[in-house]
Amino acid sequence: GSLRKQTKMVKEGRQLLLIGLAIFFGGFVFFELIIGISGFSLGRYGWPLLLIALGVVLLVRGFFIGKKKAKVSK
Repeated sequence: GSLRKQTKMVKEGRQLLLIGLAIFFGGFVFFELIIGISGFSLGRYGWPLLLIALGVVLLVRGFFIGKKKAKVSK
């Protein structure tokens, strides 16, 4: 999409990338933090780091959504 300047394909590609990253992250959390399948456990620091990362994602997402709404309302 970027090479052919097709904005619809670029938008769909970004959405698929975000979905894939969310699935990957969800799998990581499940298998590493909850089950501890590899023996590597984040232990005490896993859940606080996860919550901080989730908060950062929500803040960044809200910032970008707020910019889009401001452009639309002008």
